[in-house]
Amino acid sequence: FTNEYNLTTQSILKGSGVMFQTNAYDYCPPLQAVVNKKAQAITKGKLICVDKDEKIIKAKGFDEALKVINKPNAYQTKNQFIRATETFISVYGAAYWYKVKPIGLDKITGLILIPNNCITVNYNKPSNILSNQAKLVRYYSICIYGMTFTLSGDDTDLIHEVQDSTENLTQGK
Repeated sequence: FTNEYNLTTQSILKGSGVMFQTNAYDYCPPLQAVVNKKAQAITKGKLICVDKDEKIIKAKGFDEALKVINKPNAYQTKNQFIRATETFISVYGAAYWYKVKPIGLDKITGLILIPNNCITVNYNKPSNILSNQAKLVRYYSICIYGMTFTLSGDDTDLIHEVQDSTENLTQGK
């Protein structure tokens, strides 16, 4: 029995990076419960644009962005999109949005959440990050539903990485 248990645990904890995180989430119901409650709670909030002093900003650009978030794509509602984004951020530390732009226009008309286990980021190496002008990402490779897409050059700007940010809720106390 012990040997079978160890083999099962070993197979669950096998892998690195995204595979390890996916297995940890898939095989740990308490972790799933915590992440799901956190993701559910974030959908209950109201999105408000504020400046650094937390004063509400009224801007046309924010209103247009909010319209896209309210109807991000044909597959998800606003709450499903935000909840899935929060889940990916909680499990992987980042979520990847594909910005849908009609050809010839700069306006974003939709957002598609790319599952973390479907995207691979290839970085430019070496890269002078101190210049603040260097493009760090060489290309994104997306393998989803049996199809592979490679986004390189200016198309890398169609992917937006949403990262986890640590907040000090105690304001330093």
